Amino acid sequence: MSDTKDASPTTTNNTAPKANTNEEIDDKEIEKLLKQQESQLPRDQEIDRILSTFKLDPFSILQVPVICTPTEIRNAYRKKSLLIHPDKAQHPKAPEAFEILKKASTMLNDQKEKERLTKMMWDAEKDLIAKWRSEIKKGTRSASDLEGDNFDTTDKFRNAVREHYKDFTVEIEWRKRQKLRKAMREQGEEDKKKEDAALEAKRKREHEKAWEESREDRVNSWRDFMSKSKKKKKSKKNSS
Repeated sequence: MSDTKDASPTTTNNTAPKANTNEEIDDKEIEKLLKQQESQLPRDQEIDRILSTFKLDPFSILQVPVICTPTEIRNAYRKKSLLIHPDKAQHPKAPEAFEILKKASTMLNDQKEKERLTKMMWDAEKDLIAKWRSEIKKGTRSASDLEGDNFDTTDKFRNAVREHYKDFTVEIEWRKRQKLRKAMREQGEEDKKKEDAALEAKRKREHEKAWEESREDRVNSWRDFMSKSKKKKKSKKNSS
């Protein structure tokens, strides 16, 4: 009986640490899960930001200034591509955001395209300033928005420029499409005229050909007619 009593405490002592170990594992798993969720949060936020950014504004997608160097473009792309890479991000649209990011980098690494986009951004800024000045004169905007030497560096102004650039670009693209549609319509009308002229020329040639081919028949018919007329005249003379 003494052996049985000694065994009982031993069994109890062996199970207690196992219970504590299980609790520690659960806590670590929870902590790991929380850390994973925390690490995914900035990834998801960046992916959502890229997806919601105007696709024709690579400056905003990469979050680089309009006057930016190749190094700034490269560093911005590397940082963001590591953050939102589909292999690391769990966001369902991570691949789409990653493609948008790559396209933005490609656009700004193309010197001619970058110059074109930069000019459009400056044009949008000039247009916005002119618009704000007009609104200030009308009393619908505060003059403070354009006051000071550094008004064009404020977040309010820069954000307004980006939004105006979006509207500006959409309008330009719309005008281009309208111009293209007009050109296509005019080209279609011109092609139709050429086609009608070609058909008319063909019809005329066929008519002339048919007229020429029937010439011999007409001549023969005329000769027959004249021959019959002469015979009738002779017959009348003889009868008289």
